[in-house]
Amino acid sequence: MDFLLSKRQLHGLVAHLKTKFSSKVLLAAKYRKLLLASSAALILLTIGGVSYKYYLNSKRQSALELFSECADLYKKALNSEKVDQWVEVEAAAKAGYQQAGQTGLTPYFLMYQAQALKNQNKLPEAQALVKRALDSLSTSSPVYALYAVAYAITLVDSDQAPAALELLKKIADNPKAKQRDIVLFYLGEIYNRVGQADLAKTTFELLVKDFKITEKVEYGFNQESAWVKPAEERLSYL
Repeated sequence: MDFLLSKRQLHGLVAHLKTKFSSKVLLAAKYRKLLLASSAALILLTIGGVSYKYYLNSKRQSALELFSECADLYKKALNSEKVDQWVEVEAAAKAGYQQAGQTGLTPYFLMYQAQALKNQNKLPEAQALVKRALDSLSTSSPVYALYAVAYAITLVDSDQAPAALELLKKIADNPKAKQRDIVLFYLGEIYNRVGQADLAKTTFELLVKDFKITEKVEYGFNQESAWVKPAEERLSYL
């Protein structure tokens, strides 16, 4: 259940705004990097538009520096087998959360902290923080769907699949929802995981139908949704 940013993606945020989302993501490890890349670009959409104001405000600048520190610590922890590395990530994320205040960065610090807790096998605490991060966002936030997916995965992992399906279906049923393609993919994944293959097939078919070419309006370039191919792969064996 990895849903945070790698160091490489953090350093490449600007490039992600101008190039297509690539790579792979979670639940199935094959698709892990795709969600990370999507998260990177969307976080920049949230932060980048107000970055000038951040630089004018020392507290917000400090929060951005702590955000970068968390990214570095997270990368080191990923490359280490030592649990105490995740303790450091947790501590840095807590400090960043306290510093962030009204900067808009608080949900991201919560997610770093949640991932650190997860890697210390503190799953209930991690789930609670993901929920806090999700609840702190408006449903119109460009990262709301990503956080909803992350929370839905924690629900599935704690044997609460019905709640996960309810959360994602509510978003998927809204044709104007941001990142609806990602939500549809994970909705289909969860349906399949709980043995509802017919609903999984219908969901993946809807994703392909609605998102063959969809990102032009939202991101400013003509590109097929990166989630179409994984959905088509799923359909090949359903």
